[in-house]
Amino acid sequence: MRIVSEQDISKLGKHAQSQIRKHMDKSSPVSGKMPSPPAAKRIDGGLKSTSKKSKDKHGVTEHGHRFCHYPSPDPFVKIHALLDIEFGRYSDGGKHASEVILPGHEIAFRYDFALLPWKVFIESDGFGPHRDKESFNRDRQKQSFALQNGWLVHRVTVRDVYDGLDKFLGDLNRILSHRPLFTVTLRTKGKCYYEVHSETALEHKVDVRQHG
Repeated sequence: MRIVSEQDISKLGKHAQSQIRKHMDKSSPVSGKMPSPPAAKRIDGGLKSTSKKSKDKHGVTEHGHRFCHYPSPDPFVKIHALLDIEFGRYSDGGKHASEVILPGHEIAFRYDFALLPWKVFIESDGFGPHRDKESFNRDRQKQSFALQNGWLVHRVTVRDVYDGLDKFLGDLNRILSHRPLFTVTLRTKGKCYYEVHSETALEHKVDVRQHG
């Protein structure tokens, strides 16, 4: 989508609108139109930064503007999409939420995905972010805190994605079939995250195949 006017911006999501208007404030729009887009190269159907910051997980133009690639090259985006489809988004009354903080620790640990009725966190376990000792120890601390509060942590690797989402979903359903059920409510935390607000154990179990 090419953005040349305020009307084009209004068609986007709130987060995208905020990011674009932030950059507009730093520029000098003329006659209500967007300024010329920063220079970037199109390679293999996507934008690639001409900046030395191209190692960033986002694209960065030569003017320092960051952008997200579409479709995303992150394999864990497929896990996110699958969980939304299978369990439904929490914001739409479903059972899946992403970017969830478990309160009570001096570090605001944020878990990638949460299946709320089963109190299961799913963590994308990439190799790169855990190569240094500090990150490794912090991750163990994060998992321990979840377990202490009754949350199971299921780790997912890139290999799990490449091996097939059907296998991932089958493994996940078997894990959920052994879990007790809870009523878990969340509250928004800032603009991007959720935080666990309340948890109540249920006395009955539901067949995991009925989660959809």
